[in-house]
Amino acid sequence: MYSTLEKYRKTLIPGEVQADLDKFKRASQILSFKELTRITAHESATFALSMALLADFDENEPSWTTSDQLLRYEKSIRCFSDRLPLSTIIQIPAGNLLAAANQEDSSITAIDRLADYGCDKSRFVGDAEYRKETIVGLAMTEVEQQFQDALELAEKYHLDAWDLHMASLENALTSLTIAEAKQILKSRGHLAKLRTRPEDFQKTLRSSVLPLLSSNEQFIAYLSLFSENEPEKKASPVLKKVLEKKKDVKAVKMFTDVKYLTNLIVSIPDKILWSLIDVFLIIPIGVEACELAARQLLDGTDVRPPGHPLTLFLLLRRDVEEFLELVAIKSRDEEIAYLERAAMYVEATPNVPQELKDCVKKRLEAMTSSREATASPDSESFTFGSSSDVGNAIMNRRRR
Repeated sequence: MYSTLEKYRKTLIPGEVQADLDKFKRASQILSFKELTRITAHESATFALSMALLADFDENEPSWTTSDQLLRYEKSIRCFSDRLPLSTIIQIPAGNLLAAANQEDSSITAIDRLADYGCDKSRFVGDAEYRKETIVGLAMTEVEQQFQDALELAEKYHLDAWDLHMASLENALTSLTIAEAKQILKSRGHLAKLRTRPEDFQKTLRSSVLPLLSSNEQFIAYLSLFSENEPEKKASPVLKKVLEKKKDVKAVKMFTDVKYLTNLIVSIPDKILWSLIDVFLIIPIGVEACELAARQLLDGTDVRPPGHPLTLFLLLRRDVEEFLELVAIKSRDEEIAYLERAAMYVEATPNVPQELKDCVKKRLEAMTSSREATASPDSESFTFGSSSDVGNAIMNRRRR
């Protein structure tokens, strides 16, 4: 229990303290409680705040301090005093208590709440670049009041709200669960706003959002944001099937890492791969990855047999010239042997494009005729040189 000042032994009180007590006692007899609190604030803000809380709050009376922070702190304590015990309130950091109270106070503006968000209010007002970065940063939140404050500030300082919707979508898709992200996109109307500038929207998705995705679930949600004529949207159904069959695939790397996509393509059996190649080709890095995969599948790898001629043909975008050029990197005898096998494979495989059958047949006939001509006695009249020179000439021949 606390005792009145009279209960203390005055002989044990230092002279300076006694003088202050006497001064306070005299002042309390001639000044109002509010005036006394105002005077005390110059000595101890904590003591003055305690005194202010003892009195009823009247907004029509002059405030006991000119400090906006102290007044807001007093208001915050009063806000929660009827909901939380005092022992709990005094343990809450002042900043957290202020922020919580400000969220419930309709008279507090977005500018007033800047300090609650950890922003430098004075710099915000004076530095245009800092102000823009701050407003966009405030939009990257799941807290609805903070996002609304960002929109209010953007309107006040003439910033494009499109950037705020993009920042909020990026945060939702990369930081929250898919269910939470969908709820935010719906409640804030992000897609309606962002699709007013479709090219900017899709460009920003690829450059800013894609590198931040960390899970296949996020990636599938990301694909759904594109318009119907974009490659990501077209590839979505097939990529979902790939992810269902190959659980260890990292979907994001399929769109960002050429080597990863190449290895993935090589690992898929021919008959399954035939139905997927067109999808891989429309991926931004797909053409390069398919060409590299075709080179590997020409002769196969340690764990993968050579690819079917149809596989190479499809990987090379159904281009006959590209297919023949790839096969031509072999020596003459190896190429003839390959073409002989390829001719049998394409004839035995259903639904092989006729242009592939024709090009294999014609090239095999040309290569066989060339070998026979080289082996005949009449060939000595030509100046091809040694047999190795002939082989080199064939390897470097023009495309047919």
